[in-house]
Amino acid sequence: MRSERPEGAGALRWTGAPRSRADVAVYGVVAALIVLALAGPPLAGALDPRLPVSVVYHEVKLISTIGSEPRRDPWGTSFIHTADGRVWSLGPNRLDDGGRGDDILVLDDRSAWLQLYTGGAEGLFGLAVLLALLWELLRALSERLRAPRGPLPAEAGQAAALALLVAPVVGVGLLIVSHLLPGQALTDLGEALRGAMLVPWELALAATVYLLTAAVLLGIRLRAPEAAESAGDGGQS
Repeated sequence: MRSERPEGAGALRWTGAPRSRADVAVYGVVAALIVLALAGPPLAGALDPRLPVSVVYHEVKLISTIGSEPRRDPWGTSFIHTADGRVWSLGPNRLDDGGRGDDILVLDDRSAWLQLYTGGAEGLFGLAVLLALLWELLRALSERLRAPRGPLPAEAGQAAALALLVAPVVGVGLLIVSHLLPGQALTDLGEALRGAMLVPWELALAATVYLLTAAVLLGIRLRAPEAAESAGDGGQS
């Protein structure tokens, strides 16, 4: 006797809803990004002591310039400055070894390695959140667009609600494209609209993107078969 395979048997379940292997892969990447964001800076600081010492130096740089207190390293001693522009901390032994031994050189604040250390965690965490949001948006949108069509008022309301999630993504994409385009045409257009419109042109542009996104989503839904037609087709097959 042939056994029927339960619906969703090939999918993994987390909280009742079936989850595909693609979901597991995406959220595995999200988890890895979060772990890297949390563990990356402490690990990098432990492997390269120049990083935390340089952060301390540049954080107190402005305060020390304005005030009278000298810049002090994490061990409470003053940083050493040389005529050739090098700066170092005396390190844990608080003795000047001429930039050698346990002395710790300070990285320039324009160093790519230092900038990655100070801003990489926020970037990775933001990327993880954005990836999770985009994936869930894609799942919800895919499921909704495949569902049978309901009454027009209900479809219009749902299209308006979905547009609240999709329109910001479209807006960010348009912003990225605008920065890639050469010339000042878009800038000049924005300045012209700013002087001619009663409301800020940024607000008008955001509203236009939202309305167009809602219209496109509604148009896609109106092409789907109605619920009664879908049920009738299923009964005849």
